[in-house]
Amino acid sequence: ILGEESIGKCSDLLRRIYHLIDILEISEPPKKLIGSDKSVPKPVVLHEKSSHAQLDDVEDKLAKIEEEVIPLSESPEELEEEKTGLENDEPVLKYFEEMGLDSRYQETTKFLYTISGWLNLADLDDFEHQTGEQFGKLCLILKGKPVEDKLPITLVTLGKYMEDVNEILASLNFNKFTLKTTHGLKDVQNRLKEIKEEELRLKDRLQDIKEKWMKDMLVMREICEIEKKIAETKLKLGKTERVSVLEGWIPETKVDKMLDEVNKVSHGYSLVRLSKPESDENVPIEFNNPRFFKSFEPLIELFGLPKYTEVDPTPLLAITFPLIFGLMFGDVGHGAIFALAGFFMTRLGNKSYADWGTVILSCGISAVIFGFLYGSLFGNEEILPILWISPAHDIMGMIGIALFVGVIHMGLGLIVNAINKFWKDGSLSILSSVGKLWFLLGEVTIIAKVFEFPIPIFIELAKYSFTPILIYGVVIPALMMLVAELIHGLKKVSISQLIQCISMWAFEIFETFSAFLSNTMSYSRILALALVHAMMCLAIFMIADVTPFPLNILILIGGTIAVLVLEGMIVFIHTIRLHYYEWFSKFYDGGGIKYEPFMVEREYTRLSK
Repeated sequence: ILGEESIGKCSDLLRRIYHLIDILEISEPPKKLIGSDKSVPKPVVLHEKSSHAQLDDVEDKLAKIEEEVIPLSESPEELEEEKTGLENDEPVLKYFEEMGLDSRYQETTKFLYTISGWLNLADLDDFEHQTGEQFGKLCLILKGKPVEDKLPITLVTLGKYMEDVNEILASLNFNKFTLKTTHGLKDVQNRLKEIKEEELRLKDRLQDIKEKWMKDMLVMREICEIEKKIAETKLKLGKTERVSVLEGWIPETKVDKMLDEVNKVSHGYSLVRLSKPESDENVPIEFNNPRFFKSFEPLIELFGLPKYTEVDPTPLLAITFPLIFGLMFGDVGHGAIFALAGFFMTRLGNKSYADWGTVILSCGISAVIFGFLYGSLFGNEEILPILWISPAHDIMGMIGIALFVGVIHMGLGLIVNAINKFWKDGSLSILSSVGKLWFLLGEVTIIAKVFEFPIPIFIELAKYSFTPILIYGVVIPALMMLVAELIHGLKKVSISQLIQCISMWAFEIFETFSAFLSNTMSYSRILALALVHAMMCLAIFMIADVTPFPLNILILIGGTIAVLVLEGMIVFIHTIRLHYYEWFSKFYDGGGIKYEPFMVEREYTRLSK
């Protein structure tokens, strides 16, 4: 109950604190930037107190601030309401003054009917036509100066025509003047000036209060958020009068430290039971990668965290992602700009920017390397020598390289899949993954033979006749997959079970063949995008060649920006696609949960001990 009361008190205090933060327009102080000495204010030292004492201190100070702020916060609303009414009345009073009319005599008398209001300019002709046709000279219309698309008018006619006039005006969306003030134009204008001055004084006063209490508000918010988090965690304790029980996860590397800390705070009166996870438990995971690889973790998290029983693919992705990006976007100049942009992002002082900056920097460096290999500098292939291949001039050679990269990439995924299965189910479980890997190699050999794609290594294997290729590349791995299916699915020896296993195997062979074919050909996008890059750059140079100076310079600059932004984004997306759909489908399920330990993060406060 005490924990729930504490949570309730924290929630109430936080509600009041956020209300004041909104009124005073308090924002987070800027983090430390490059070349700047400005940073978060120096933390306030908190002396050790009970949770209730901390919250009581916050409540006392909060009440003091509310006494200053709340009355001031209500005044602007009242002034704004008054100002809105006067601003609506001002053009009406101006109209009456220009027309020489008295706003007090806008009522129906015994003989006359007078009405004033706003009429849409577009309806003026219709209004004059209807009133002229129906009342003739027995109707007087006074028109003022238009205000935007509205026209102020006054209509005077005989009292007996009141209902007819109202009917015409209602059909034209006429808005009758309704003055909220009884004062004249001069008084209204003077009051509007006074309101403006009062608003400025209030704004300055609130700014002074903001500067006076801003740090205290941020400190109080942090104290309440921490105390609420602690109270919520205490509610998770299993508790009796004399014993508390807490169950949770902890990384294996931190067990010894945890035992020491628990023993210290409990003075030895504690019992800790450690147990290994059950096979069906969804154990939370914590990445444990070196700094460079850690920057690629957001790409993994976008797809889904690995399960506890899966290999973390981050280190592999950190190598293959820039490699494939560079193959599709190989250019020394464009890659260098990408790399510089990534480097700048790593220096912004924000972890998220730094991670994505490292990814972009890696992709840019890879693009520069392949740019040298392609002999491409800002799309120009006449300045640098071609050290390896030109996508624009050797399309067949490039498609062979693209498919070879696809085979290596997918094969790597199948190897990781075998490791995952070995960890989870033992050595016999890897038979299916080995069979699929072998099947992939055989299928790619057939593709190289049928379509005559110059895929390195496989084009040499394709020189053999179909019979040995089918036997060694398809039949043997298919039989391995059959054995794996029988081991996995044959629970007891029976005809029905055997037929079921063979049926599942036949379906798996068909599915594997079609999936591998689709996945392998999907890597041809490496050629397509490398070719698009070369063609876009060529088109920009051709347009610039026939354009006079200095317009051609603008075309070259604009074209370079378009290639960097448009094609760079497309290549980045396709690189993600090749990893998420073609690669992850071979070994990665995702669906893991992140290890989120109880942590108190202090930015504006620190403890005295």
